Amino acid sequence: MAGTVEQKLSALGIVLHEPNPPVANYVGFVRTGICCSSPARSATPPKAN
Repeated sequence: MAGTVEQKLSALGIVLHEPNPPVANYVGFVRTGICCSSPARSATPPKAN
């Protein structure tokens, strides 16, 4: 099954260009004070002990 996608695209005459390298470092989350922010969900403060 390896290469079937590439074969189908080639048969259709579709050429994909190489992706550009990233232009920045991407961070999974950011912590500022007691709040954490993640791109996948909203910011929520940590539970108090």
